[in-house]
Amino acid sequence: MNNEILYFTFGIIFSLGSVFKLRLLHVISMASFFMICVIFINKKQGFKQETIFSLVNINEILISCLIILIDHVFMRKKANKFYFFVEKISVFLLIFGLALSVYSFYYLSKLRIKEKELVFTGPYSFIRHPIYFGFFVFVIGCELYLSCYVSAFITLFFMYTKIRERITEEENKLCADEKYKNYKKKVSSGFFI
Repeated sequence: MNNEILYFTFGIIFSLGSVFKLRLLHVISMASFFMICVIFINKKQGFKQETIFSLVNINEILISCLIILIDHVFMRKKANKFYFFVEKISVFLLIFGLALSVYSFYYLSKLRIKEKELVFTGPYSFIRHPIYFGFFVFVIGCELYLSCYVSAFITLFFMYTKIRERITEEENKLCADEKYKNYKKKVSSGFFI
C-alpha cells in the first residue's frame, strides 16, 4: 500500500510541474519523475546496489535547497540573449542527465547481474559511472534552468568533490580485478579522475 501512495504523491508533483508555468515546479516535477523511475526500477527488479542518494545526507540536501531558494528568489536576473541561451542549454542538460541516469539504472536492472559482477556494456562502455555523471548533469541543469548561477557553482564544487570521493573509493575496491584495470584505461570516468 505504501508504494501506491508514494507513486501517487510523486505523480501529483510531476503533474503540477507539467501543468503550471513556474520554473521551480518544472524542476520539482523532473526531480519527482527521476525519483519515480529510480524507486520503480529498484522495487521491480530487486536491484540492491547503493544508489546516488547515499552521496549526501539530509542536512546537505536542506542546505542546498535553501541556497537554491535564496538564489532563485532574491537574485534577480535580467532577460537578455545570454539568459535565453543558458535556458536552452539547461533544459538540454536537465533532460540528458535525467535520461542517462534512469537508463543506466534500468540497464543494470535488466542485466540481473550478481553483486560483484562488472559491467562493461551499454552506457558503461562510454562512461565508467553514468549514473553519477547523469545525476550531476541533471542537478546542474536544474539550477541553471532556475537561473541559480551562484548555487550552480557551489553545487558544482561540492557535488564534484563528493562524487569524486565516492568514485575513488569504489574504484580502489575494483582495481584488484585485471579486467577493471584495462576497462579503466579505455573508458573515462566522466569526472576527470
